Amino acid sequence: MTDKKQTDMPACLIEPTGKDKIEQDRLARIHDELVNRQLAELGITPRQLSTEKN
Repeated sequence: MTDKKQTDMPACLIEPTGKDKIEQDRLARIHDELVNRQLAELGITPRQLSTEKN
């Protein structure tokens, strides 16, 4: 069995950096906002945003 280098990992498992990280964070915030709106419409307490720190 051969050892695989980290670069052989699928792209979804590699942490994004630079512009990709900024884009991922932006999309995560948009997703959280949409989920919280839907939860509020259903009368469920919105969840903590993933980008917020306690």
